[in-house]
Amino acid sequence: MSRNSTVTNVIPLSSDDVVAQRYKIIEEIGRGGYAIVYRAHDLETGEDVALKTIHPDAPQSAEVIERFKREAILASKLRHPNTVQVYDYGVEDTFYLAMELLEGHPLTEELNGHDGIDIDRAIAIGCAILASLSEAHSFGIVHRDVKPENIFLKKLPSGAQRVKVLDFGIAKLTDAAQRRQNMPALTMMGRAMGTPTYMSPEQAQAKPVTASSDLYAVAVLLYELIDGVPPFSGDEAMEVMLKHVNDPPPPLARAGLANSRLNHVLQRALEKRPEDRFEDANAFLNALQEC
Repeated sequence: MSRNSTVTNVIPLSSDDVVAQRYKIIEEIGRGGYAIVYRAHDLETGEDVALKTIHPDAPQSAEVIERFKREAILASKLRHPNTVQVYDYGVEDTFYLAMELLEGHPLTEELNGHDGIDIDRAIAIGCAILASLSEAHSFGIVHRDVKPENIFLKKLPSGAQRVKVLDFGIAKLTDAAQRRQNMPALTMMGRAMGTPTYMSPEQAQAKPVTASSDLYAVAVLLYELIDGVPPFSGDEAMEVMLKHVNDPPPPLARAGLANSRLNHVLQRALEKRPEDRFEDANAFLNALQEC
């Protein structure tokens, strides 16, 4: 592939390739099942960005392409400081998405599978996630995949950290928002979307999801941050999904929390029926702050 020319989706990009005559590739910084993310230099602004493209080995199906486009369109609407910022998106043989470049580490690095983190810090992280989701929900956007891998702790110049919610790749518009924006539905009927450990009961059953489904996932994540392990686990995905549907969540195991206000808040957010959970992200956030 010639340098500084139109990119193709045949092979991954290399150092010095230029996307859209604007984004000069520096290095690859991550990849997943359907996308690769690069550090790139924005030749217009002089700043470095994270540039996300469709993985060359991913099936170039209409659904994959439409899902990538949808992530770009939906995420570009969001401006909350706890949401990763999308600057630009487009297509030049392959789709690209230019985003805020984050320095720091994902929340997964704080979890070791047996010890929780400081309770006040866990609550602060949960509140930041809910603040981000509150804005998304106001646009009719349901994230559907809130989990530690999609939460990033951005390092600030002061040394402090800022929570960032990432990856709206399987986000869903509510029916009302879908009609307003004239966007087609992408979810395949009968297929559960999300990550089993953090799935709400309705997600596990491939039923319609709402903003309340995200609140359930936040509660699972908070439970894991506090106790070190999520409320439901198992050797197989289906086993975990069935527990979300059928089993009552155990109380927090950390000493002194089983009968605490915090446990009560999480138990409410983990109710099986969406209508029994908090009314919205702000209500859940306010309850957490009272803890």
